[in-house]
This record gives sequence, C-alpha cells and structure tokens, in this order.
Amino acid sequence: MNVFREQMSGASALDEYLEVKRREFIGASGDEFGAADASQLREDIERLDKRVQRQLVDSARANVSYLVMGRVQSGKTGHQLGMLAWAADKCDVAVIFTGVTEALNGQTSYRIRKDLGTLPSNPVATLNVPTRANAERDSSFLESILKRTKQRRDFRDGQGIWPERLPVLVSMKTKPRVDALKWMFQEVAARLGEGVTALIIDDEADQASPNAATRKNEEAATYAELKGLRDAATHHVWLSYTATPQAIFLTERDGALRPDYCAVSQPGAGYFGVAALMDATHRTSRIPVEDWVATHRNPDHVPSSLKRALCDLLVAAWLRNYMPDAFYWRVDGRPPEGMRSVQMLVHTSSKVLDHAVDYATIENGLAQIRSAIEEAVIEEKPDRVPPELIQAVDALAGRVHSRTGGTQSIPQLGPELLWQVGNLISRTEMRVVNSDPSRPTAPAGPLPTDRADWEAHPIWIVIGGDILGRGLTIPQLVTTYFTRLAQAANEDTVSQQMRFCGYRGTYAHVITVHALPEIFESFDYLAQVERALISTAEDWDEKDKNLRLDEPALWYVSRPTNRMKPTRLAVRDRELVDANKSNVVLTLRQFVQPSTFAHNARELLDWVERREITRGFLDDWLLAECGAEEFRVLLGRLKMVGRDDASREVAAELMNPRLGDLGLANLPFAMFVRGLDVIQMAAAGVVPSIGELPVRRLAGVAPSNAGAIWEAGWTTRPGLHPEQWFDSAQLAVPHVGDAQRRPVDRLGYDAVSAVVEPLAGYSTSEASPVGAGLAISITTPEAFELRAIGVKAGSA
Repeated sequence: MNVFREQMSGASALDEYLEVKRREFIGASGDEFGAADASQLREDIERLDKRVQRQLVDSARANVSYLVMGRVQSGKTGHQLGMLAWAADKCDVAVIFTGVTEALNGQTSYRIRKDLGTLPSNPVATLNVPTRANAERDSSFLESILKRTKQRRDFRDGQGIWPERLPVLVSMKTKPRVDALKWMFQEVAARLGEGVTALIIDDEADQASPNAATRKNEEAATYAELKGLRDAATHHVWLSYTATPQAIFLTERDGALRPDYCAVSQPGAGYFGVAALMDATHRTSRIPVEDWVATHRNPDHVPSSLKRALCDLLVAAWLRNYMPDAFYWRVDGRPPEGMRSVQMLVHTSSKVLDHAVDYATIENGLAQIRSAIEEAVIEEKPDRVPPELIQAVDALAGRVHSRTGGTQSIPQLGPELLWQVGNLISRTEMRVVNSDPSRPTAPAGPLPTDRADWEAHPIWIVIGGDILGRGLTIPQLVTTYFTRLAQAANEDTVSQQMRFCGYRGTYAHVITVHALPEIFESFDYLAQVERALISTAEDWDEKDKNLRLDEPALWYVSRPTNRMKPTRLAVRDRELVDANKSNVVLTLRQFVQPSTFAHNARELLDWVERREITRGFLDDWLLAECGAEEFRVLLGRLKMVGRDDASREVAAELMNPRLGDLGLANLPFAMFVRGLDVIQMAAAGVVPSIGELPVRRLAGVAPSNAGAIWEAGWTTRPGLHPEQWFDSAQLAVPHVGDAQRRPVDRLGYDAVSAVVEPLAGYSTSEASPVGAGLAISITTPEAFELRAIGVKAGSA
C-alpha cells in the first residue's frame, strides 16, 4: 500500500495553485511585478497556513476563527481559493459562504471550478448546498459528503491508496441552507465519529453574518443558524473575509462569530482602489455630476452628465477595440491578455422603479448620441457631434498621452473614428440587475460569469442598486455613474459600492468615475479609513494578537463635517459604540498621588531641558514645539493609572505614523507648560507649595485631614503602604478652561496642543486645596474630532 501512496506524492494542491497564480500574475503584470505579486500571495497564505496548522490540525482545540482583511476587490477571492487548496491536503470538508445573492453564489462556484478544478491533482469537488428540506428529501447530498469524507479520512490514516477530492460546499448565506449544513455536520459526526476537520470560509463576512437583531437583544434567524453551525462543526477553522469590518467590530462582544485573530490579504501591484482614484494623478478621472435630479425623472430628458459618462464609455470601448496597445499600458511594453469588452456601472438608486427609468434614459441617450454621429458622418462635419463626445475624446487623449509618455496618441475626431464609435453603440448590451421579475432586461437572463459570455458584446451597461454593491465583480469596468446618496450613509455600505476598485492598473488611465461632489468627499474620507483599518490589521496580524482577550478597537481622527456612521444600527451591540470625543485626545483625571506627581515632574523636566523653549510665550506659559514621535516618547514615560492609562494608549496609537491622515503623526505638536517652580520642587521630592495653583473640584468628599495625608505621602518610603485617599482621587470637572485655551488660541497655526501645569484639587472649598498633581490635556486642532469603532460604552 505504501508503494501506491508514494506514487501520489508531489506538489501539494496549494503549491499547484500558487504556481498557476504566479504564471497568471506574470502574464498580467510582467516578470517583475507579477513575480512580486505571486510572492506576496504565497507569503500571506503561508503565514496563515502556519497559524491555522498549529491551531486546528496539530491541536486539540475545537475551533478557531480569523478575520481576514483586504481592500475592496483586491484579490480576497484568490486568497480564499488558496486556503481551499490548502484544505485539500489538510481537512476533511470545506464550506464557503458566498453572500445572499444567486449572482455572487454563481460567480464563486465558477471561480472554484475554474481555478481549482483545473489543477493537475484535481483536488476539489464543488457541491452546491440545498435547503434543509431538500437535503432531507434527497439523500444524495448527505451520502456524497459521507462517502467523500470517509475516504479522505481513510487515506489520511493510511488505510486507502487513492486520495479523495475535497468536498467544497458552496452555500448562500440564508437560514435554510445554513440549517442544511448544520444538519449535515451533525449527521457526519453521528455516523463517522468526532474529529472531522473543516475549513469554513465566510465571504463578505460583514453582510448577513452579524446578528441583525443585536439591538433588540435577540438573535436573527441567519445568525442563529451560523452559531448552530459552529457548534455542530466541532473541529474547524472559520475565516471571515471582508474589506469593511466595521460591523464585526461593533456586533456582539461575546458573539459566536467574533474573530479570535486577524490576518491580512495584501493587494498586488496592479490594484486600483479608492486611494488611487482620489490621488492627484487621477484628478481628471473624477468627473462631478451637478445636473442629476433624483426624483420625478423624465426618461426623455438625458442629463448632460449622463451623456458625458456614456461618451466616456464609448471612447474607452473604441480604444480597447482599435488601439489596445494604448488601452493597456505596461512598463515592460508587453500587451496583457485583456478582455475584449468594457463595462459601465450605473448606480443611482435602490428602487427597482428607478432602474426602469434609468434604463429608458440610457437607451434615449445612446440613441441621441448615435443619431448625432450618423448625421456628422453623412455630412462629413465631425463638429456636429454632441459636445460631451468631444470632451470625452479630448480627456482620454490627454490621459493616454500622459500614461504612455507620448508614445501613443488618439487620432482626430474624424469620420472613420465616428463610424467606429457609432458601430459600437449598436453592439452594446444592457442589463438591469435587481429582484424585479418584470425588469426591462429580465428575458436576457443574469449577468455573465464566464469570460466568453462577457466578450460576446464589446460594451455592457449594468444598472442596479444593492445587488451590485457588494462582492460581485464587473470584470473590465471602465466607467461608473454613481449618484446614489443616502441620507444616513454607512462607511461599510458605501465602501462596498465602489465596484471600480480592482486589478485595473494596466488600464487605470481609461477609468472615469462620475459622481456627486458629496460622494467624492465621502470617497476621500473612506480612502483614509481604509488605510487606518488595514494598517491596524497588519499590526494585529504581525503580533498574532488575540482579539478575544484584547477586544479590537480602532481610534482615528476625522473632520467634524463627516456624518457617516461605521455600520448599520441593527447589528450593533449596545455595549460597544462608535465614540465621538470632540477634539480631546487625552485629559488626565487621576494624578494627585505624590509619587506620581514627583515621577511625572522629573520626566517632564528632563524632556523640556533637551528642547528649545520659548519662554514668556503668553504670560507665564512656556512653549515647546516638537513632532509626534518626540511627544509620544514622553507620553510613554509618564506614570498613569486606570482610565488615564487606557486613554494614554489611545493617544499613543493616534500618534502612530501608519494611521496617515487619520492619525496625528503628520501634524506639528505644541506643548504649553507653566508652573515650573512647583514642577521643580515636585521633581526634587520636596512637598510643593500648592496654595497659589489653579484649582479644580475633586470627585467625592476627601477626609477632613486630606491635606495632611497628602503631605505625609511625600515622605512615605517605597514599599507597601495603606491605600490613601489620593490613590484613587479623580477630578470631577474638566481640566481645560478659558485660561488653558488662551495659549492654544494664541499659537497661530494648527497643531496638536498639550497643556501641562501643576493643578490643585479641592474637596469642599476652592480656598482649601488638599493635594495637587501634574495635569495634562491634549487636543487636536478644531478642524478635527476623535472617532472610535468598537469601544466599550463608558470607556471612550
């Protein structure tokens, strides 16, 4: 038997898959970038492979879950398929949840068959999951799983000579299908015994998976079934993939789908995302829409902005068909094997009735453009074409010239070019994608999943709402017309609507996005949020941080004008909030302990003595100007306790350079200090004179001899001593008042400001302070405010 088994040895399914992806990347991006992309994918998967191997295969632990984060349409599916290839050699069964739509379910099934089913070892068998009722009615589904699982276990245990393919169960994320999987795992365990190892992939994990009844302290139907599935699959790893984890951060603190750890799926060199769109290099690709009427639209009236978007699409399609070397541009000069069609997405509303109006409007727009082109060609007067077409040609000509360094140029708008564009209009295919069975294009069927079907038409125009807002890939999308603006927008929903993201680097110069100015503002903000999310996830991944023991929270700064919420209200745990702390980064409340005062005074003096000081900046305030890292070092050396210490961690995190514009590291820092004589006394261990210090009221009532106890605390020797009132004393009112704001207001430029001074606390009378400490408050400029995702209520 061993002879036969040895003949099966060779490259693993994962190695086969990664080699195929390497060749694919090189074909798309060239030797240098393609090899780097392949190396990055291998590194990401193998890093997760080692962690999962340790926690699932080599351990008796029942299950473990990971949040796998990437960017919108950045190749997370490729990472998922890599993990399925890994599971082909390590697990008994695999499950992949595709979302809540048939379109996305079909797209995922196609990718598995195409990318894994064609590998040399043919490692997987793809099975669609039926509903529970159908699974019980037709035993073939369960019997197939039992047979394949037993054969795989026998081979793994050395009792078989042929390896059975890994059953990959593709399922929509709906109650009847999750229920079928739960029942299947229970039946397999009952008949084959415990120990069946499973890989469960939850794609678009922030959709449908979080408990949508969290706010009501109940369990939504789909979430309850997913929870039951985790209990039934007694030995599994659960991978939750998403680019928008806000809902996962804010849903039930102890929920069944809360991740234990985090992993990151990095994008390759050819990725074009929201950050690229909002970069200055793509300024001309962003075209504001300022003539859109959201209600009572007349299909006979085609807005000029929509006509311009259609012209951008037509010119891009012409470029792809007649000048492919200018449509695709690679630094190595080799043309990639690109798709022979281009697509446009029209996203104006979530209402199916509006989609029908959009369809009719676009039909009229194309007819008007075609009629004008026909007249211009017949009369040989190219200038008779719509001005939007001239604008589109001129704009694309400029981008092509810039991208190719002048080696490629678009010809003048003459009769031949116009005839070719008009001919493309007649070969344009449109699809309205929604749940309405009477939608205008229903007889034509769903969107294609196969490349050959997409290439049946040189131009596709896809009109839709929520169904097109998540997960679904439009393969060579070049034009987006996006005017949907929700009154109460959520960060994760808007991010998932950015279908223009993807591996479009070789034709990024052809991409145009037409949107309301407010939408571009939200895109700019979301580009910053994405950077903060990914950099935080990278930190968690690198440190192998346990997110169950140390609950995840993301702090960042934003403009007060941003009114987007992180995610929908229904999934949010009342104990977790997205906090808004105005512009206060840190303000100490608990600092009158004598040893704390002395320690912090010494650290402050040591820090100040090494810097240039502006004395007498304003009255008795001193000014020390520095950078974020310098101040972060000082912050780490100070002694703080309780909530002050937790707030210090947040402040230090906000000063981390990886947060970019959503952090404070890029801003100048200004420290204002007064009361140096008192600080010097405290640093020397001498009881400072506090009678003339600014005062604030303390919370609660201190003992009648509180002042004497505080003075005695200065002479207490190190070691154990009874707790005194000053050990837990806190300010009852804010430290910063008008006097502390004056130097900040006087500064004259935007900076992160730290106000530091000795401050006395009183219990019953301002005239009788009972103790003092070093008060510290840090604020951002007025143009910023602090936000947090996933913070416990009461801790922000």
